[in-house]
Amino acid sequence: MGSTFSSLNAGLTGLYAAQRLIEVSGQNINNQNTPGYTRQRVEQKALGIGSEPSVFAGSVPQGGGVEITGVRRLGDFFLDTKLRLETGRAAGTKQIDSSWSAIESAMDELGTMSVSNSLRDFYKAWGDVNNSSDNRGARATAIGNAEALVNQIATGYTHISDQWKNGRQQLDALVTDLNTAMDSVAALNDRIRKGTAIGANVNHLIDERDQLALHISELTGATVKEGYGVYTKDNAPSQAAIGTAYSDGTIEIMLAGNTMVGKDFANHFKAIGSVDMPGIDAAPRDIYQKAVDALGGNGKLTQTFIQHGIETQQYQAQVRVYEAGDSGPDGKTIDSRSKYFGQKYVAFYDMEKINDGQSVNDARMAGTEQIFGIGDFQHDEGPVRITWQYGGHQVVIEEGSIGGLMNNLRPAQLPGVSATLGNGGSWAEAGKLYNDLATNIATEVNNIHASSVTNKTKTLVTTQAAFQLLDPTTGKTEPAKMDGLGLNYPDGTAITGDTIQRNQFATDELFDAAVKDAQNKLEANNFGKSAIYTSVKEDGGDFFKFAAADNKLPAALRLQVAFKDPQKIAAGVEVSGIYDGSVALRIANQQDSPTSALNEWSKSVVDIGVHAKSAADNAQLAEQTRGIAEQQQKAQASVDMNEEVVNLIQGQHAYAGAARIMSTVNSMLETLINLGR
Repeated sequence: MGSTFSSLNAGLTGLYAAQRLIEVSGQNINNQNTPGYTRQRVEQKALGIGSEPSVFAGSVPQGGGVEITGVRRLGDFFLDTKLRLETGRAAGTKQIDSSWSAIESAMDELGTMSVSNSLRDFYKAWGDVNNSSDNRGARATAIGNAEALVNQIATGYTHISDQWKNGRQQLDALVTDLNTAMDSVAALNDRIRKGTAIGANVNHLIDERDQLALHISELTGATVKEGYGVYTKDNAPSQAAIGTAYSDGTIEIMLAGNTMVGKDFANHFKAIGSVDMPGIDAAPRDIYQKAVDALGGNGKLTQTFIQHGIETQQYQAQVRVYEAGDSGPDGKTIDSRSKYFGQKYVAFYDMEKINDGQSVNDARMAGTEQIFGIGDFQHDEGPVRITWQYGGHQVVIEEGSIGGLMNNLRPAQLPGVSATLGNGGSWAEAGKLYNDLATNIATEVNNIHASSVTNKTKTLVTTQAAFQLLDPTTGKTEPAKMDGLGLNYPDGTAITGDTIQRNQFATDELFDAAVKDAQNKLEANNFGKSAIYTSVKEDGGDFFKFAAADNKLPAALRLQVAFKDPQKIAAGVEVSGIYDGSVALRIANQQDSPTSALNEWSKSVVDIGVHAKSAADNAQLAEQTRGIAEQQQKAQASVDMNEEVVNLIQGQHAYAGAARIMSTVNSMLETLINLGR
């Protein structure tokens, strides 16, 4: 027969168990709205009173009460893993969607100040010049609209570049946040491991750590695995357990097979690379300087030539990729099997040769080719990279907010297709569209406006007055000779031959006076003949030009209108007369050409819209999937008020029952004591 006192102890254990059940249920209810809190349950088992079989053994005892074995978190590691995975994917697609949405807003193609409207106004102004080719106001409007277009292109590129800079700064902030979170997880790992070893309740620490792990996955798409320890002779529960693994409560956070956070350490990251968008496409500084030295030094960079009347930098550096058919550094033609195929290089090109129609390979300055790779960049230049803080090895992060930002910050695809988005980063690809537009509009207009062998365009700017003598009786003319007439330029140089040069006079008035004086003296010295002259007009030059190029400055920021004088507009051609307006009409009609800058830009705008819609759809789908994973995880881990109220009532009844047991046993003891009296 069992002891009466053992029954009293059994009732006491019941009181303790019921009290613990009430405490844990209350804790769950109090934290039902606490972010990251995982509901808990009291785990218990029945206690028996040991009995050894013997001759004198009495009856078998019926029980020793209840024992609390622990308080278990009702989380699910696999549901947590799924939520972390989907959270990382959703965060990455959200970043990409955000960048395309911001690009659409910056372009504002539905607004009145769009690039498309500026292009239409530009072409329309040329139509007005065609209608009144000698109208200075119409010509001034054409130049004004061109300058507005140039500013619009530069502003558009700057907006995209500013978005890139903001993304770069955000990346630095996120990497700092990531390093801090990893340090916190490592510290919690240590506390949880030590608490688990002594049997302490560390559930609140695990909740805190899981929140941080979820945040790290949101930043990087990292995965989590449970940590294990190995029993030694100092902590093994039995001799047989020595050398076996056991869960020590820690976790390891992994990225592409590498440990970001271990049991008690964290491997930090750092973001390196250019801090502005043009810098991601530029050659490394040292490599660029080698190309400059091979060209002949910095003095060569200031050398210019006259291109269609415009002073132009002769040697310009370009970053290119070796493609099939190119001539390699060894002089051999490159194919897809060549070791140079696909490699980037910087080289200088003679723009005068390109202007004369020579191929890019022929215009490349021999010896200036400098091949480079990602390892040639310093920490503050080149494409943006994530590296381990210790060791410096590059890390590829493809998911999470950081992965999405890294995707957005990539350089544009090289080589790319003009006016078409490639597979590069969203911001760089959008910036490339503005560079393509600057190049396309300059090429399109200059090819029509600049005088050539087959296209003798003329401005209204007089370069000289060419004199002839007309015999009224025969109608024949002969060249006039001004030698010895005492005619001089303002600097004292004698005027000879049959022409007077306009560039020798400071103003049109002085030039006109000299022409009139020459006409009078020619007629006075050639009795019976009339002195007539023709105003020779300047050949049309480039309407647009590009400022001097360096290793970084993009075309969208270098585009300029070549002149401000309305008289320099070449509206007509020599054969039809300078006032025929045919050149202006051809430029105005370009807007209807399938290959015009306007139509190419329109295709670019559509391309932006398609990418933005695709990114939005991907983000929406990823968020829906993440939401489902979150619902499943919360269904397992979150607090159910109805369930907790039932547990409270059960705990209350259990407490009352245990108290009744103790009261009954107490009465039994009193009876036994009274018998002894």
